[in-house]
Amino acid sequence: TNATTPNTAIYTAAGNTDIWDFTTWTDASVTRDLFTDNQAAPRKVDTASAPTVAAIAGSPPVCAYIKTFNNMVFLVPSTGTDAYLNLRWSDVKTYETWPAVNALRIGRGDNRIMGMKQFQDILWVGLEKSFVHIRASTTTDVSVAYQAPEEGLASHRAIAATPHGLFWWSRNSGL
Repeated sequence: TNATTPNTAIYTAAGNTDIWDFTTWTDASVTRDLFTDNQAAPRKVDTASAPTVAAIAGSPPVCAYIKTFNNMVFLVPSTGTDAYLNLRWSDVKTYETWPAVNALRIGRGDNRIMGMKQFQDILWVGLEKSFVHIRASTTTDVSVAYQAPEEGLASHRAIAATPHGLFWWSRNSGL
């Protein structure tokens, strides 16, 4: 979160401490923290005066992971028959419009999505047994640019982006 947002306001509003993921939305008019707790639809923190937590409009699904990338918000739904299998995204330049067609299935039954991280010009998505690179330029131009079946991701908290590359903890072989 940014320096003006006390974490206590977010934790108090959410009411639980399960899977947490945060991202920051920035456009010409606003910078806003967005978060999910894997229990409810993602929320936003308004910090104009006192920190206020509110649901994101447009009915985004309950999700486990959330990231901003190329003026869109990407998330991984955590409920329903496609839980942890699909990548969903907002329309360009808004985090409050969620068309149902903005979805891409990249997981399989035994290879669920475990986390995401932006790195250079890709959105890296780690699954249990593999990873993919997502490219996105517009709402209708989101695709898998690269897929590697050899190494998966152990936890969404185990991804580090550095100037030397992207590193993650794998269930198969460690770092």
